[in-house]
Amino acid sequence: MDAQLELLIMLHDVDHLLRESHQEEKELGFKMEESSEGLEKARKRIAKKLRRSVLERYELLLNRYGRSVAPVSKGICYGCYMALPTAMASGKAKNEKVISCPNCGRFLYWIGK
Repeated sequence: MDAQLELLIMLHDVDHLLRESHQEEKELGFKMEESSEGLEKARKRIAKKLRRSVLERYELLLNRYGRSVAPVSKGICYGCYMALPTAMASGKAKNEKVISCPNCGRFLYWIGK
């Protein structure tokens, strides 16, 4: 798997955990500093390793959709639920480079077969 793609997936997971943490804090009515501080540090470490252009695009997509990275299964982007072009969906270099959905622009990674 491409190193930048791995970092994107990790950053996506950390952002998801941060969002859940903030939601729980709202519901509970108090701040859980230890867990969100650790997640913020992890996010910064991962973001530093990403290429600037990739990180900027990630942030743009995150603000637009709330989710910047989407899985692909059976040729379907699970960000916008659109079928990918046949050449892209059947390509042999899946997960070997950073690829974006031609419809929604999210970064894609392939799961399953």
